[in-house]
Amino acid sequence: MKNPDIRKIRLNLIVFDIFALKLQIMIQRIQSVYLLIADILIGTLFLFRFAEISSSKEIFSAGIQGIYLDGSHQSQLILHNWLLLILWSITPILLFVTIFLFKKRKLQLKLSLVTLFLTLCLEGVLFLEIWLGAQRLSGHFSLTAYFLMPVFAIVFIYLAIRAIKKDDLLIRSIDRIR
Repeated sequence: MKNPDIRKIRLNLIVFDIFALKLQIMIQRIQSVYLLIADILIGTLFLFRFAEISSSKEIFSAGIQGIYLDGSHQSQLILHNWLLLILWSITPILLFVTIFLFKKRKLQLKLSLVTLFLTLCLEGVLFLEIWLGAQRLSGHFSLTAYFLMPVFAIVFIYLAIRAIKKDDLLIRSIDRIR
């Protein structure tokens, strides 16, 4: 009679091998890596302030949720930007879903184009929020390096779109040979 612990270990190893094989197949495609990098870039934008607005009396900083009053231990939210928060919420989720559609190239391509458009809109709304916030607070703004994270994400999404198209052309050429 076999030991039940050995059966559990074997079953766990089989499940782990199947998961590792699926992950390896997904990561072998370069578009998955590009989309993952873009997703990380957009997702981490929540953690950083991407601009500073200085008025005659105070200094403010702009983040995804809105514009904050700096200078205190707990930053006070001065202006909300719901459109920016909604765009930021949708884009990483859509990118994450797109990564796992590697077997459905056409759908992955369409969703990548949608996320490219949403990321362009996100960058535009980021700049618009900073500019309008500086106008409302009668100050001048300066951008930080984190403002460029969506631009880098746009580049990676574009590279993913090119890789998806290349992959699709390769599959079509193989189908023609058959």
